[in-house]
Amino acid sequence: MDGGRAISPRRRPRLGRALPRLRGVQDQPRQVDQPLTRTAARIHALPALDKAAANGLPTLADKGYIGAGIGILVPVRRPKGRSEQALHSDTRTTNNLISGVRALGERAAAELKQRWRTLQHITLSPSRIGDIARAALVLNRIWK
Repeated sequence: MDGGRAISPRRRPRLGRALPRLRGVQDQPRQVDQPLTRTAARIHALPALDKAAANGLPTLADKGYIGAGIGILVPVRRPKGRSEQALHSDTRTTNNLISGVRALGERAAAELKQRWRTLQHITLSPSRIGDIARAALVLNRIWK
């Protein structure tokens, strides 16, 4: 119930919108710690990344995906109650590199979503959206 009225089925958020869309063009996961989202990611998104991992192409993720599986590179969390300086300098450097590369991908996805607003409303399977995203990337390159 929302304000005394039931939420219509058309207005309920679809679970598919909370999942990463593509490896190269993806949304930042929303509320990754929610059990439904994590379960949906394990069922639908993460198995698709196994092939890439087998070919030596890791997937970069944020700290919400710690323990997600093989081929998912996440930053290392600092020890609880301690500063970031408690991590070894190599670990901090790796964390910065992962975050920096992820930031480039997130910036590209955000730019595409702002310029091509129709990408915000696509509910296709991640395996079927690739052609649309690639076309938008080409058009975005021409636009600049």
